[in-house]
Order: sequence, then structure tokens, then C-alpha cells
Amino acid sequence: MIKRNDILSPREELKNFSIFLDQNPWFSSISVPHDLKKILSNNGKIGDVCKYSLVKFPFKNINLDRHVRPNWVSRLARENEGESRVLLEVACECNYNFDEDNISDPIIMLATKIIIQFDYFLDSNIEDPKTLQCSWHLDKHDPNKGASTSHPLYHYEYGGTEIRKTEGFNYGDFILMDSPRIMHPPLDLVLAFDFVIKNFYTYETHKVLTDDLLYKRYIKNAQYRLWRPYAISFASHFHDFNDIYTIDRAFADNILHCTNKAEIY
Repeated sequence: MIKRNDILSPREELKNFSIFLDQNPWFSSISVPHDLKKILSNNGKIGDVCKYSLVKFPFKNINLDRHVRPNWVSRLARENEGESRVLLEVACECNYNFDEDNISDPIIMLATKIIIQFDYFLDSNIEDPKTLQCSWHLDKHDPNKGASTSHPLYHYEYGGTEIRKTEGFNYGDFILMDSPRIMHPPLDLVLAFDFVIKNFYTYETHKVLTDDLLYKRYIKNAQYRLWRPYAISFASHFHDFNDIYTIDRAFADNILHCTNKAEIY
């Protein structure tokens, strides 16, 4: 069980997490020289507000499994005839609420983007590499902007269509569109790193990092800061917590669907 006193402020947790990653040989092998501490903005705001912007942080040599389409991409990846990567972007502003009985959203602003890229050479022309790319993003929607379609407060979204089961699909006819927005707990930098590592590398590869007890502590602490208020607020739609917590109802309602008085059905 995590105790509140064991969790530092978001800024201190992020600094310590970046130092820990710098010292892990496996993480160094899949990333590039970096200084995550430099992304922190000591902006002098009142309270312990942490603000940062990470731009296209690369994770190299991701695992492209058999579900990748077109099939030749997966084949080239297996034969080491291409280069794959994830570029992670995280812009976040948050403030940890140390009052456990008052449940509110610790995040002021959040935008997370995951870009998957694969470089290959057409007709073995190494001077003219081609790049395939797709992208997911997790946003915090601004309730004040309203929504004409379903907008959970935090949601993942990918522009695309169902093609994996379609053999002989003409990828030149691929259609990109605003897909349904899928509810998902928020991801700050720590949780976004964990998401990429566990979804784009095999367990046998990343366990030297993710099985480390200190790594697990950083993940649990981030989940406690961000997912505890999210989970309690979500559960408040199905259980009365009034005798235990004071819950920000706007936050709880927007978790399911951000809207305004001019909502269009």
C-alpha cells in the first residue's frame, strides 16, 4: 500500500525518475543521450506546480510484431532491413493535491502523442529512405469548448480504419479520420514512458528495467498521484462516497463525457 508521505512532488519525482533512467544500461541502449531534467520549467507559479514539454523523445528499435500491416514491414523489421522507433511527446502542467479527502483533477493541461515510425529503403536505395508513420494521442479535453461527439475528459484517439483483417488491402486508399475517443487514465511523462516501454518492447527485453523495485515505485507513485483521483471520481458514478471524500463533481462528470449546454446529439 502506497502512503501519501512516501510520494514527493511531481517535480521531484520526475527529477529522480530521470536520474534513475540515466543509470539504467538497457534504457540507454534504446534511447539517445538526453537530459530529462532540462524539460522542467521552474516557472515560479504559486504552489508546487510542475510544467514541462517533451518533444519527440525517441525510443529506438521497437518490436514490430506479426500484427503489423503491410506484411512486408514486419518481414523487413525481423530481417533488420529497416529502422523502427517511437517518438514520444508529452506536454503537461500538474499540481499534486496533498489533501487525500478532497478529490479533484491534479492536471491543469495534458497532451501526449505517440508517433510510430518505420524507415526502409526502396529498391535498396540507401540514399533515399522512406518512412511509414502512424500516431496516437492522449489529450485532456477542455470542457469549456463543448463537444459535438463523445469526449471523455481523458481519451486516446487514433485516426484510421479497421484494416488488419483485410487481406489485399490497397494501402494507397487508406482513409484517416477522427476515430472514436477511447477513455483512458491520464499519462504524465513517467506513465507515458512506462506505456511505450511495455507496449513496444517485449517483456523479455524490458524486464531488466521494469522489474526493478525502484522503477516499480516510480510507476506506483505516478499512478497514485494521477489515477487515484481519476478512479475514485469514476467510481463515484456507481457508489456514494460522500461520507468519505469531497469530490469535484465537474471533474467526475467530465471523465465520462465533456459537454456544455449546447451539446449536440
